[in-house]
Amino acid sequence: MSVLIVDDEEIIRVLATKILQRAGQATLSADTPVTGLYLVAENQSTVNLVILDYNLPGMSGMDLLGEIRKLVPNMPCIFSSGYPIEIADVPEEMRERTYYLQKPYKPQELTALVSEILGKVTTSA
Repeated sequence: MSVLIVDDEEIIRVLATKILQRAGQATLSADTPVTGLYLVAENQSTVNLVILDYNLPGMSGMDLLGEIRKLVPNMPCIFSSGYPIEIADVPEEMRERTYYLQKPYKPQELTALVSEILGKVTTSA
């Protein structure tokens, strides 16, 4: 079971990776939407959650989630952004299994949300 972190800001990717790894979570990371989609495609059986920057260069986080869910329809996602995201910003068909974490976040906020989501994944599998 692993978490994929897709963020174009290196410091965010590195910090989120370290936080989750210290909590015992396996991680993968990508700095572009294309790389993130590739990693999901290549690791469908092991990636159980994606953390997406809402504003990515070349493709929005929302568009990337749409592409990811074409590969893995029930993939849970945490949108992470420094800007507020309203539930109305997320298309209704994509709201299920979609969560939000405002940047900057505290390590315990990230680990608690990831644990909660992965707990739901393992109980529904």
